[in-house]
Amino acid sequence: MAVILRDVAAACGCDVSTVSRALREDPRVARATRTRVQAAARRLGYRPNLLARQLQAGRTGAIWLVLSGIDSQQSWEPAEAASRTCSAAGYDLHVLVHHEDPAAHQRIHERVRQGLCDALLVVACGVDLADPAPLCELAAAGFPLAFLDRHLEGIAAPTFTTANAEAAFELVRRCAAAGAQAVLVAFGQGNTVERTRMQGVRAAARSCGLPLLTEASATQPVGTTVAVIGLNDGQLQRMVRSEGAPWQACRFLYGLFDGYQNEPLAAEYMTVCTQDFTTMASAAADYLLARCAGAAPQDGVTLVPVRAFTTLTPTGS
Repeated sequence: MAVILRDVAAACGCDVSTVSRALREDPRVARATRTRVQAAARRLGYRPNLLARQLQAGRTGAIWLVLSGIDSQQSWEPAEAASRTCSAAGYDLHVLVHHEDPAAHQRIHERVRQGLCDALLVVACGVDLADPAPLCELAAAGFPLAFLDRHLEGIAAPTFTTANAEAAFELVRRCAAAGAQAVLVAFGQGNTVERTRMQGVRAAARSCGLPLLTEASATQPVGTTVAVIGLNDGQLQRMVRSEGAPWQACRFLYGLFDGYQNEPLAAEYMTVCTQDFTTMASAAADYLLARCAGAAPQDGVTLVPVRAFTTLTPTGS
């Protein structure tokens, strides 16, 4: 049978309220009494009801990081950084993964509304775009909320992300310096990050005097050197090597956002942009911790510079 506060009170000759305060190290209770109560609790094997304490205090001591998956550096690196920042402040970071499942997404947000966390850090994805109402409601209610990497437009919450336009510009510029004669983009424009990167690509193409190709482009002359800007090497390979692609006879230079998988590539040159997810996540966690401590909500975008640009060549080249 579980030991309760009343059992501890009976064992040390105190009332229940005194025992409760003593176990919380309340300075209003004399040190000798606190020591006696805590010794009795240990002897009896008393374990506090943490949920009851959380309800009484009005906080859980937990911040949730919500992701669509944890199968990439873009997921586990920010989780590691944010957890360290939270831990240093006496908070726990819980990672919740919905795998783009609407039911899991809804369940997570129901539990947020039920008070199971103090703040929310979200990497927005397709399921959030399909059902933005939960995040809109949380932001409107003043719940501590921040976006990491990607965000939903129109929601008054800060976003901590890469300086994506500048990063895309630099990828194109480097490919142009390596001899690119045209630019091809291998990613879509379905979220805010992709749209911002596209702005950088367009600006760099204009600056370097390079045409911007599309899948509808006419076949390029044999030997044309094309800079292909994308998210990972597999994506680029599928696009430029697909049967019937109008640029199959071209030579390729690759510009990647993080996604090089160390596989041999049929490209003469690669430049890889490594984003600084550690700095992004730590800054976002600091903001949420400040909100939990009573700081006023903020809005806007915090841009974090790229960690590094690395030039690579295929094995054997």
